[in-house]
Amino acid sequence: KKAWLNPFKFCISNKVKEVYFKILHNIHPCNSWVARFSDKDPLCTFCKNQDEFLIRLFYSCEFSVKFWSDLEDLLVYKGCNVELSGKNVIAYFDDSLPFKNMVNLVVLLGKYHIHKSKFLNSLPKLNSSFFS
Repeated sequence: KKAWLNPFKFCISNKVKEVYFKILHNIHPCNSWVARFSDKDPLCTFCKNQDEFLIRLFYSCEFSVKFWSDLEDLLVYKGCNVELSGKNVIAYFDDSLPFKNMVNLVVLLGKYHIHKSKFLNSLPKLNSSFFS
């Protein structure tokens, strides 16, 4: 239940909420799914090594791993000592720490950034565009 209510704690755009909804329901348009109905290449948009599935796109692709690692380093630098596991990235960050809502917001925006990078054919990178 907490995962479903997570995006409604924040004043964020409906597009961010929509991407989160599609991830939780496993209906995000990944290449492997789209390829069944079209001539789309099923390989990962970023690395082009393996078929693109939800977990691969948002968490286990080498470029997604680098993005989450950089984000984790930034959070540690800002005083939030967290470890972003697969569950934390795909669903939500559940911890008793006082900054868990801030981490959940940053992770929501991170997933939206990866989604946006996929459709812009660019790599997800933690830079100034992430915060715009």
